[in-house]
Amino acid sequence: MPCDARRASAFPARWPDAKTDTDVVDYAEFRAAFLDALRASGLPIGGATHGDDVLDLRSSDRTFTVHVAPIGHELGAPFHVSGATSWRWDALQAARTATTEEDLLVELLGREDGTSRRGDRVWSPAMALLDRPTIVKALTHLNDRLAVRGQRAELFLVGGAVMCLVHDARPATKDVDGWFTQPQAVRVAAREVAAELGLADDWLNDAAKAFLPPNPGYDTWQAMSHLTISTVDARTLLAMKAAAARTEADAADIRFLADHLRLRSANDVLQVVTSYFSADRLPVRVRLLLEEMFDDSA
Repeated sequence: MPCDARRASAFPARWPDAKTDTDVVDYAEFRAAFLDALRASGLPIGGATHGDDVLDLRSSDRTFTVHVAPIGHELGAPFHVSGATSWRWDALQAARTATTEEDLLVELLGREDGTSRRGDRVWSPAMALLDRPTIVKALTHLNDRLAVRGQRAELFLVGGAVMCLVHDARPATKDVDGWFTQPQAVRVAAREVAAELGLADDWLNDAAKAFLPPNPGYDTWQAMSHLTISTVDARTLLAMKAAAARTEADAADIRFLADHLRLRSANDVLQVVTSYFSADRLPVRVRLLLEEMFDDSA
């Protein structure tokens, strides 16, 4: 179901923390509210992540897809029934809620001299991706912002940011997923860092915390003056990637992590996955994907 950002930009009366009927909802807030509503519906959500988030580098539109199973799906055994629900966040319409048409065109196309109104480099959709140096710089600035306030926090990272920072297995990621202590202070500081470095408002978000296994493992990555950063360990990350079962998005990460852990067969990987997630809650496609990726006869 396409999402019209003009209609999604105003809080309904029941929207959490709404201050007025015209408060603007950003992408991360809309996604979090959508997931909350989906969980409240009682529909089982497939996989272990917060859905498939695809960025169109040409238009900057985002498409968000979640796979669900019907309530009482176990009654359909031995068949596996699932469905997908999705929506599209229109970047152009979203921009119009926060700026004028002239400002938008200047940001997208630049002026004749190749600069924006403020003299900054012209925005490009590719800038939405965060590479390793950008993530490190943003986290350092986050520590500095917390230091100004005299507050300390702990940050626990999962997902693509860990593949960039720890394993150097991909050049960039769309955002930094994790969870953190002192959430109010961290969110305020993260928004300030976003404004300072020209990042998306949701460059750091905690939507993934609802999909963590009950027993995740973490390793300390860096301890700064006011921010201690830990990253999910390779076994937990492999389990989360495999449980998500997004063939194109996660297959390379699954292969990398399996090689890192010296796992050679689908059964080896599945044993890791089921040590974090109950086997009877895993979609059938998880086993099918692993069997397709790994040759058990080797």
